[in-house]
Amino acid sequence: PFRIEPYAVDVETLEKVFEANAVVDLESRRAKGLVPKLSEYVKILGEGDLGVALHVRVSKLSRTAASKIIAAGGTTE
Repeated sequence: PFRIEPYAVDVETLEKVFEANAVVDLESRRAKGLVPKLSEYVKILGEGDLGVALHVRVSKLSRTAASKIIAAGGTTE
């Protein structure tokens, strides 16, 4: 009945906020101020470039974002 919209974050933003080889999960995104406290669902979008390897744990991920994360040497879960 009620559609839950995920909170969108771009890979470009992740590169600006996290250091190389960081684990990027819901709690770390909240700690950095990227996601509101009450938001449970996050979708990573492929806007921008990603030049650092990140280990991303997320509920939703665009194909473009996944390919950029893997191409930078990171992983997705």
